[in-house]
Amino acid sequence: MNVNHYIGFDVHKKSVSYCVKTAGGKIVDEGKVRATHDELRRWAGERPEPWRGAMEATLFSGWIYDALRPFAAELQMGHPALMKAIAASKKKNDQMDARKIADMVRCDLLPACYVAPVEIRELRRTLRYRNLVVAQATRMKNKVSGLLMEVGAEYNKERLHGKQYFTQLLETVAEVPDSVKDLLRLSRGAMELFETTQQQLLARLKRDELLSKRVTLLESIRGVGEVTALTWALEVGDPHRFSSVAHAVSYCGLTSALVSSADKQQRGPLSKQRNAHLQTVLVEAAKLAPRWNPQLAALHERELARGNRNRATLAVARKLVAYLLAVDKSGQPFEVRSAPAAAAEVQAVAQKELRAHRRENNHASLCAAQRRFASDPPAAPRLTGDCTRGTCLLMCQRDCFEAGRLIQTQSSWTASRRSRKWMSGHADADALTQSATDRKQRVVVQLGGYAMALQETHPSAGRILFSLDKPLSWMSPVGSGWLNRGSAGSNSGRLIL
Repeated sequence: MNVNHYIGFDVHKKSVSYCVKTAGGKIVDEGKVRATHDELRRWAGERPEPWRGAMEATLFSGWIYDALRPFAAELQMGHPALMKAIAASKKKNDQMDARKIADMVRCDLLPACYVAPVEIRELRRTLRYRNLVVAQATRMKNKVSGLLMEVGAEYNKERLHGKQYFTQLLETVAEVPDSVKDLLRLSRGAMELFETTQQQLLARLKRDELLSKRVTLLESIRGVGEVTALTWALEVGDPHRFSSVAHAVSYCGLTSALVSSADKQQRGPLSKQRNAHLQTVLVEAAKLAPRWNPQLAALHERELARGNRNRATLAVARKLVAYLLAVDKSGQPFEVRSAPAAAAEVQAVAQKELRAHRRENNHASLCAAQRRFASDPPAAPRLTGDCTRGTCLLMCQRDCFEAGRLIQTQSSWTASRRSRKWMSGHADADALTQSATDRKQRVVVQLGGYAMALQETHPSAGRILFSLDKPLSWMSPVGSGWLNRGSAGSNSGRLIL
């Protein structure tokens, strides 16, 4: 679809400011629309041209995004902190903000953020509400303990929040005002209500078909419960949006802020730019997971030996992120690899990387040989005498490659280059310079052997000369193209029989 208009939206609770620009930056239209579903749909349906738009991510951007998305060729949501860094200016109002967002879309400078599907956002809203209910229930428990401490009542801390013990305590406690007893009953009722509500919300989430399989796979990790699995699945959304474990760890708020300039680096506390809901759950899970997971327990003990308990908890939380991301991406249950299997996998990866490295080096060597031949072609050894044109001399690829590698890897070849010694195809190894190594001798003898075989097959071919400096690089295996260089009517650069 050919997009002609680029629209920036500055969204607010009661109104949405917009600015429409062309690809050249000319303002076509701008104004305000009431922030209601009907008004936004009516305005979007009246747009005469296909358009791309963007808005800043805020509390009420979600429903505006859902209302406008069906009418746009592309609609994005920008990261607030990054947009502020890009478009910071002295003058700021709704109209200017909409223009700047339109320019970001038009110039492809918008720092877009991930927008989860509607179904995931609805389930995530339920989970976050459940977390709020749990926090309120905890506050009520603390309030009950505080009221009893204010009046000096004795109670069993471990059994205080049990229903039977709490009823007996209110009947038998002495010197407690009736007003405090009423407050205790109200707090107890609210706590039970919150507890029932959170259980119902949790059961509703677990029954969802979109999450059930995914949560089951995540719970295969020892130390990961249903709340941690649900929080990861709903807060992360699509796990493939994280290119690495480090990216996911940063999103979860488990890395410190980095300030780097020139050769200096400074690490601060944990960054506040994170998913706070996911960070809280992961840190709480990291405190309990080592009790059930031997691998996490070993990691916790190793970090704890360094003397900092909080850093040990963070290390376990980061490892949990690595486990969760691996299971979520692969779609396979978590399995602990044995030491031999892990070592074999590491060795296989190392061998694969080594083969790739060798291929790259060989490719680079071949390209260098081709460039050398193109920029400085040597005097090609020609066959003298009366011979048949059109039959090419095929040399051994392995020997030619060894010869080409010698000139690159052995520094002693410089001495041979200075000597400028030439040898004929009938010469043997004794004709070589005394400083040449055995390996060079074998190569030259083999090349001489091919020349001798050629002489026996074609006696009229005459004498073939091999140079110790040029032909070895010239005969590197750069493909069969070196056999056919030169024009059709010339023998320059060709071996012709």
